[in-house]
Amino acid sequence: MNARTFKLLIAWNVGLTVLLFANVPNLSTSLAETANAATNKIKCLIVGEGLVPAGKQCKNFTLSVGFGGNGAANTVARSDHSHAGGGGDITAVNAGSGLTGGGASGDVTLNANFAGSGAANSIARSDHNHAATYVNAAGDTMTGALTATQLKAGSPSHFYCDGGGVTGNVCADNDVVADGDVHVGDDVYADTVYAGSDVKALTGDVYAKRDVTQALTGDGTVKAGVYAYCGSANSSITRQFENVGDVTASFTITNGASAGRCLIEFGFDVSDRYIVVVARSAAARFVTVSPGPTNSKMYFNRFEANGDPDDGEIFVLVY
Repeated sequence: MNARTFKLLIAWNVGLTVLLFANVPNLSTSLAETANAATNKIKCLIVGEGLVPAGKQCKNFTLSVGFGGNGAANTVARSDHSHAGGGGDITAVNAGSGLTGGGASGDVTLNANFAGSGAANSIARSDHNHAATYVNAAGDTMTGALTATQLKAGSPSHFYCDGGGVTGNVCADNDVVADGDVHVGDDVYADTVYAGSDVKALTGDVYAKRDVTQALTGDGTVKAGVYAYCGSANSSITRQFENVGDVTASFTITNGASAGRCLIEFGFDVSDRYIVVVARSAAARFVTVSPGPTNSKMYFNRFEANGDPDDGEIFVLVY
């Protein structure tokens, strides 16, 4: 007999009817009062704990189990019953990082805590990429033109372009480097601008905190400048600069064989360049230039207005 069920046992003994309740939890196993011998009917029943109504019941009576807790079933479960769907000790489902919803009881729902732009209701993998949508911060290549009101690169960043143009400003704390052309609708701000071809500020200016260099064969910028004392004695270079991007020049000056004459070594081929030279003097003076013994050297001759040789200072620009 199962511990959660009971049977009504009727025993006839000396004309008495007896009710016995066996193995019923919380039910008193005391014998009910004796039944009437003549009618064989139960007069009274003592009801123990767990059944209702409790106490001494006489004449007609009804027994029922005093169910507690929630639920609506009117049956008694077996002691070894199980709950389909599994068990466990979960009492609440709480939403952790990146989730919303949950609850302490009942059916609960967890949702992803979406943020930012977009409307998709799906979650991306942690190793996903945005191919053909965004440009990677490093090692990526753009296949089309870039249009922007302003581009900025913080040091030590650079702008590298295979070609194309930019609408607006280009601002770089360090370098702007292009294998092709740099076309800017407004201004270019950079420490240094390197271009394999042209640098064009279409309606604005090019500002360089450092140097603007150009290949030797390119046109448009000054390749070199020299301020020197030229003569048959005491020839010297006071200052100089060189803006040829693909060479490292070393300038030297040598005394000439006669007054007002000197030889300058530029450190790169100037035979096909444009050379402009003037004399520094309060009086009228002029300077001539002629090829030197090599393509990187030029002779300079300084004269007074009447044509007499004259030692003195000269300015030389190479384009």
